[in-house]
Amino acid sequence: MTTISHRALPVRRCVAGVMVALLAAVSAGGCATTTYRATELPPQFAAAPIDRLNRADLSRLTSYSVRSNQIGVGDLLSIEIFSGYGDSDLEPALVNVAPNGMADVPLIGQVKIEGMTPDEASEAICDAARKRDVFRTPHVSVEMKEQKTNKVYVSGAVMEPGIVELARGNSTLLAALLAAGDITEDASPDVTIRRPALAARTPDALRGNPLRTAGGPNAVQLATYEEGLGEQAETIEVDLVSASQKGDGGYYLDDGDVVHVKRRPERKIQFEGLVNTPGEVEMPPNEDLYLLSALALAGGTKLQFADSVVITRRPADGGEPITITASIREVRKNRGNIRIQENDVISVVETPVTVAFETLKTFFRFSVGSSVALF
Repeated sequence: MTTISHRALPVRRCVAGVMVALLAAVSAGGCATTTYRATELPPQFAAAPIDRLNRADLSRLTSYSVRSNQIGVGDLLSIEIFSGYGDSDLEPALVNVAPNGMADVPLIGQVKIEGMTPDEASEAICDAARKRDVFRTPHVSVEMKEQKTNKVYVSGAVMEPGIVELARGNSTLLAALLAAGDITEDASPDVTIRRPALAARTPDALRGNPLRTAGGPNAVQLATYEEGLGEQAETIEVDLVSASQKGDGGYYLDDGDVVHVKRRPERKIQFEGLVNTPGEVEMPPNEDLYLLSALALAGGTKLQFADSVVITRRPADGGEPITITASIREVRKNRGNIRIQENDVISVVETPVTVAFETLKTFFRFSVGSSVALF
């Protein structure tokens, strides 16, 4: 005779419970959304790849270059003139390059030297001296004493936001970003260059050259173009990834320009069902996220037998949500490991297998400690 403890669940009741659970799982209500398998997802519903700024070759932003020894407005020069007659030699003079590009050279007068190298400026001054009958055979030495710097304000997603000073000959967007300690991990490719309107001012020859506006070669989007006092204010939108790929991002920055690097907005997804950490999870800022890696962010699945994944996704065009089904076993074989999109809801759902496993676990948990006496 066999006696079963009163604390043990009858086996037939357990089996009945399993059957009920299986039927409930199979007959669970369906959904009204269109359903696709992950291995057969139409392209229009696939998540778009992220612009991976951390892999962009930002060195290609240097397409616009200025010779480091090129003379420009505001530069301080030392000019020394040798007449060849001993006593007539002039002491070296410190001369600033005026806003009109002229240098006021002692005894010779104003000479246009902006955009020249020191050697070219020496020849221009000699030529002016001869044409004006000041010296017949002069020898001129021009030395760059101090090159004008541009103060540019860099804000947003950079390591050290604030005012940076850039040599006029290297006052580019790339130089500004590097002077600000480079971009941060959460930086987006979107950069705004703001050139405020200034009142009474004659721009130097470099001002505005690389700030190309819509319609020209290598055109960029001109976000706004405002009437200012004396000149117009500009706001230029730059996509760093696109600009680095095309090699047309060498924007020259003038004194007083503002550079703002936008941050990527937080991208989040939601986990439900048989995962260890359900709830909202932030996606990596600068990487594409795929289904298998996404499940790892949720701590993996609760059950070894959990296999069925349902992703609810709202298309980028704002249409009706769709449902995507995937198998974890298939994903591990690199079939259906789809790219995850912001705001996706990922559910590891119950199946007849997981329901049966859970029911059996419940049965054995309640049976632990039961006494079975055999006679």
